[in-house]
Amino acid sequence: MEKSAIIFDFFGVISSEVLPFWFQRYFSSSEAMRLTNLYCPQSDSGALSEGEWFATMAQLVKKTPTEVRKEFRDCININGEVVAIIKTLKSFYKVGLCSNTIGSYLRPLLKHYALAELFDTAVISSECGFIKPDPRIFHLTLKNLSAKAKDAVFIDDNAANVRAARGLGMKGIIFSGVGKLQAELANLGIKAPIC
Repeated sequence: MEKSAIIFDFFGVISSEVLPFWFQRYFSSSEAMRLTNLYCPQSDSGALSEGEWFATMAQLVKKTPTEVRKEFRDCININGEVVAIIKTLKSFYKVGLCSNTIGSYLRPLLKHYALAELFDTAVISSECGFIKPDPRIFHLTLKNLSAKAKDAVFIDDNAANVRAARGLGMKGIIFSGVGKLQAELANLGIKAPIC
């Protein structure tokens, strides 16, 4: 099966999730879900700036924004095996990033961990105003990669986002581990050994 573009989510695939683990420190599961549903759409859409986001989170837990920012950074764990797969894929395919988050937060992380150069495009929800699973964010990512949906693979840990990508004609992989990712890529005729 001929493919020309592979698109990755960031949090939950390339990096560990951050917000769920941070919320678990301070709130019950139900309260964490309520807060996620309340604030994430605002930050992901760009309605809440990075500074406003950290100020709001800090107020919730009675800490300073600087303290909360450090706690978020401490939750980040880059998956080296996924990064190795991306490096392998980049030699043969266009590689994109499509993430629901605040651009001014994510882009420095990409630079800090030397990941920015791995992607031919990085489409971030707060910058474009479209939040996965909105089809428009996928269309924009494909456009930036000069790729057709039928020739693209989308990888995300969120099943709803993968379903949306599949609905547009992309192949979709729900990320649940490196071994499974390699197997599913291989099923699509894409070999991605970890170098």
